[in-house]
Amino acid sequence: MLGESWQTVQRLLLWFSVEGDLAAELQPAIRVIQQTLPRTDLTLWTLEDTLLFQWLQSPLTRVAELRAAQFDAAIILTLPHQSPYARAYLCYLAGIPIRIGQSHEFGGSVLSHCVQPSLDLESPYDYQLHFLTVLGFPVQPLMVRT
Repeated sequence: MLGESWQTVQRLLLWFSVEGDLAAELQPAIRVIQQTLPRTDLTLWTLEDTLLFQWLQSPLTRVAELRAAQFDAAIILTLPHQSPYARAYLCYLAGIPIRIGQSHEFGGSVLSHCVQPSLDLESPYDYQLHFLTVLGFPVQPLMVRT
């Protein structure tokens, strides 16, 4: 999807939710991104969905934090039942030009690149594998469950 433009990304935000043991399902995807973009400054943000509403109570503060970090791109990693749009909207307001997520929903241009999940993917692992493959990351043999 993005091809060689990944090589121009200097500051990348990886934003994902933490839901108990399911957060471990995102670790292989994070490892693939880290190993594929070794010269990119990678920032990991985690947030429990139960805290997202409280966190969004002061969105202008969050937008200012994102803007100050001067990210070139944001990848919003979600689990199959989650929407990336609340996080993507904050990234949009902060001026992050590349905002990537995976969703069946239509969210306008909040995501600059929206990957349509496969309908037959049920496990979080396969969901992330599909996402990274469509984005052009070399997932094999890097994406190994641990």
